[in-house]
Amino acid sequence: EQKLAAVTANLRSTTEELIETRAKLEAVQMKLRDATALHRAEADIKETQVNVLQERVIQLSEGPGVVFADPRFGAEVGEEVRDAMQQLKVKIRSQAADHSHALQKLLKEVAYHRAQA
Repeated sequence: EQKLAAVTANLRSTTEELIETRAKLEAVQMKLRDATALHRAEADIKETQVNVLQERVIQLSEGPGVVFADPRFGAEVGEEVRDAMQQLKVKIRSQAADHSHALQKLLKEVAYHRAQA
């Protein structure tokens, strides 16, 4: 009878631990979903910014032929195009680094919570 009571108590304890672990895992899943949604929203914002910069570069490069043909304006517009292209390159590199960092952070959090389970 004592053994049965001890086994029953042990089963209750284990069941409670499993329930707590499941709750923790569900919380982690919610955090991951939220983080993923936030990450996607940030990526969309950055993509929009990059698209705006690309559009600006296109507008500048497709500007009136007279501007590019006229040496008085060509250097100035060329400089603006170069600046816009440089900004675009920096944004793309930054976006790639941000995405990589966010992904690494999520993977570390998943590994941590798996280790806790």
